[in-house]
Amino acid sequence: MTARRLLPLIAAGAALLAAASIVLALGWHVARDWLREPSPSERSAAAPEARDPFAALEAIAAAELLAPEPDFPSAFVLLPTVKPSLFCEALGPMGLANPTFQGGAPPLRSWTCVTDLLKPVDGDEAAVSSLFVSARGDDPERIETLRIKLNLLDESTAPVAKAIAKDLLRKIFWGFGFPTPDAALNALDELRDGSFRESGVRYDLRREFGAPRFNLVIAFPQRLGAGGEGRFLPPR
Repeated sequence: MTARRLLPLIAAGAALLAAASIVLALGWHVARDWLREPSPSERSAAAPEARDPFAALEAIAAAELLAPEPDFPSAFVLLPTVKPSLFCEALGPMGLANPTFQGGAPPLRSWTCVTDLLKPVDGDEAAVSSLFVSARGDDPERIETLRIKLNLLDESTAPVAKAIAKDLLRKIFWGFGFPTPDAALNALDELRDGSFRESGVRYDLRREFGAPRFNLVIAFPQRLGAGGEGRFLPPR
């Protein structure tokens, strides 16, 4: 190819290279400006102050919308909603043998549920530690009381029996969908007579007279406390 023919090609290539350089330079300046963090004055100018949508309202109306007072306040309580017969049946998979549900003969509506003794080690039940769980209620649809009975007759296995009792309490409350109160777990650890109430549920730990036998009795509320019933009454 002659020099005369190469000159136009060289000129065209140089022009393309110059154009590409200009485009790259412009792109760099645009990207640099876009990536640069705006100054505080630029930010305040770009973002106008938001208008308070409640500014035009009277103070009493704004308070009612933003922080309303409860009209019929009532205490929060925990009510197990599981059917008692199903609850009794569920104690078996938790490691408690032979949970037996027995309903009262009509017209009685009461019921009981009792498990066999659970012993950490084999031995005479009059000599080794053991525990069992029982529950009862006066309504076939409600659990009224739950009892964990600890027979800590053997000091060497008493800690194991207490650990099993705490694990059972956690599992039972997990089944109810409730958090297990730390105070109830501490009561099983310390085994000191006492009672407390939390979320409407009463916990009572008592030692039986004589031998080291302990009962943790948990009494659930049978109804909601006084609260919003009045709102549904017709106006007088």
